[in-house]
Amino acid sequence: MTGISDKPREPGYVEKGTALLAWFVFNLTTLTVNKVVLFKLQFSYPLALTATHMLTCYIMCFLVIKVFKRVPAQPQSQEHILKFILPLSVIFCVNICLGNVSLNYIPISFFQTIKSSVPVFTVLIQALFMKKNFTLKIYLSLIPIVGGLGLASFTEVNFNMTGFTCAVLSSALTAAQAVIMTMLLNTGMNRMGPLNLLYYMAPLSFALLVPVIAYLEIGPIYSVWMQKNDISAFGPLVFSGLLAFGLNYSSFVVSSLLSTLTMTVSGNAKAVINIIFSVLIFGNTITPLNWVGCFIAIAGVMWYQTIVLAQSKQ
Repeated sequence: MTGISDKPREPGYVEKGTALLAWFVFNLTTLTVNKVVLFKLQFSYPLALTATHMLTCYIMCFLVIKVFKRVPAQPQSQEHILKFILPLSVIFCVNICLGNVSLNYIPISFFQTIKSSVPVFTVLIQALFMKKNFTLKIYLSLIPIVGGLGLASFTEVNFNMTGFTCAVLSSALTAAQAVIMTMLLNTGMNRMGPLNLLYYMAPLSFALLVPVIAYLEIGPIYSVWMQKNDISAFGPLVFSGLLAFGLNYSSFVVSSLLSTLTMTVSGNAKAVINIIFSVLIFGNTITPLNWVGCFIAIAGVMWYQTIVLAQSKQ
């Protein structure tokens, strides 16, 4: 039986669209289920939740690559793992942890509004560290993104500084992760397919989390949460892990098919959908000025996207 190729190739519009749609769906469902786990199940242990995601991702990758051999394995040298994959795993792990911690304090709608700042960090990282030049129009398009985010934050009914700070840091790490991941997936002799990259990153991230969880969360999980719940409560945790696998894989696929800037901008299109659905599902309060700030930020992203697309055709 022929395996499914995991190596990057020239994508078509249908392939790009399908990957983006899967990314949108998995993002919305993962955020929603994570919020249910954290609040409805009262599993308020974001690091353990992240570790569950990482372990599930590794098991799924192992099954696909090693057991069913649906994707060819891409062995990596120890030097390449230490130089590229390990640093990316640290960013990947911390980013997800910050996102889960943030969701423990603020609504999904506010979290998604803050995540609209990712293009700002993407431009800053590429300009400062990669010496990439951007036009004045690109920098001007970032102003409404920052301004809209500021207005939404100032008028947020459920504002929490810990949740806000974690979400901002998560946005910065998302941008850094996108830049590094695009380079790793698309350039160099050791370029990797998305599933193989997740296969190497997930266990490293899990290993990084274990000692922290053992120190901070394992005691309360055993002494508090497990005393209140039976084995059926683990079902949503496993389901959350499977959704996380779908989200991470689709995110990696999108990274391999699209440029860094296009990916970060596309991420803001799904933000509006996530905000609307989170309000409908969880009923959190959003003031008129919240909506104004949110859509100013999204309008800035659309302007930014228009400039990027116009410049890519020149």
